[in-house]
Amino acid sequence: MVQAADGTYSLAFRSNRGGDAGRLSISSTGTGLGVSTTVTGQDAILSVTNQSGTSIQLRSTDGVFTDVVPGVSLTAKEVTDDPVSITVGRDSKDATSNMKAFVEQYNKLVSRLDELTFFNGDPSATGLLFGSSEALRIESSYSRLMSGQIQGAGSIRSFGELGVSLDGEGKMQLDEKRFTDRLSSNSDATKTFFTSERTGMVARIKEASDRLAGVNSSLLINRGASLATRILRNNEQAATLQRRLDGERLRLLKQFISAEEAIAKLQTNQNAISRIQFISNDSNAR
Repeated sequence: MVQAADGTYSLAFRSNRGGDAGRLSISSTGTGLGVSTTVTGQDAILSVTNQSGTSIQLRSTDGVFTDVVPGVSLTAKEVTDDPVSITVGRDSKDATSNMKAFVEQYNKLVSRLDELTFFNGDPSATGLLFGSSEALRIESSYSRLMSGQIQGAGSIRSFGELGVSLDGEGKMQLDEKRFTDRLSSNSDATKTFFTSERTGMVARIKEASDRLAGVNSSLLINRGASLATRILRNNEQAATLQRRLDGERLRLLKQFISAEEAIAKLQTNQNAISRIQFISNDSNAR
């Protein structure tokens, strides 16, 4: 119900669907009501002509045209009869941002491992995981993967070809210009390098991560289970030793009590002996 400026009321109908499918058909026959149309629902129509001159006509109920060409969607904002030229190109910004984020996270891992395994010459001041074979395997597995070459992932075989390298501290350094240049000049090869199903870099990193820290029989899971077993065994040994100590304490306590009782008896006897008076021979003669 809508109230007009003059105080009169009118009944308005609005469809929840857009385009041609949202049109309403209302008959006022026999009602005495006047019916007028404010807006007629209609589809947005887009005519697309490619470089070869072939045209196709697309329709949309909400003005959004999905996959006009593979991977491209358009939203019509206004009506026009004038041709609009659209140039579709690759945007390397997202890929570069994602690569920078990956480098940053990898360097955080390296820094954390350095903190946990450090040694400065003082045996009393070492990292919590100093000498840990697990920490060494994690570091070496990832560094070999990041600095080495892979096969079966297209013409690009290493991070180095994309401008990514490891410095003297084992941290990754990204040459953004070289990365974006390679991405622009050979995007398909770059994509293949990362996304090949089993041999790409992403698949290899996942495989290494699962092997080192996955939920099924990984290096860290097995090490954790081994430590848990050792802790349980140590707790059992500690409980056994505690029982032995308790038994030994009880035995020594009984010995102490017996010794105290013996000393008390000796003291009693000594006191009794000290009260015995000596009777001389002269006294007996009288």
